Amino acid sequence: MNDHKCTVCQGEPGEVEDCVWCDGQGCETDGTNNIVCPHCGDEFGDSWEIPQDSGTEECQSCGKSYTFERIVEVTYKTVRA
Repeated sequence: MNDHKCTVCQGEPGEVEDCVWCDGQGCETDGTNNIVCPHCGDEFGDSWEIPQDSGTEECQSCGKSYTFERIVEVTYKTVRA
């Protein structure tokens, strides 16, 4: 298994430039809504269940380890009282 093969187009980085998911860069792991394994591209759909904001996990699909960091963005809305 290639470490950077896109799970949508199945292409290697630079091979399938018109892929709307990876844009020819392989699997995307930065700024995603869930944790994505950087080795195989598998998405961990229950990422919110992991109690810590950063750490090391083992992929449930390929078994390889990776580190992750949860990035939280805070926004506010105001209305007239």
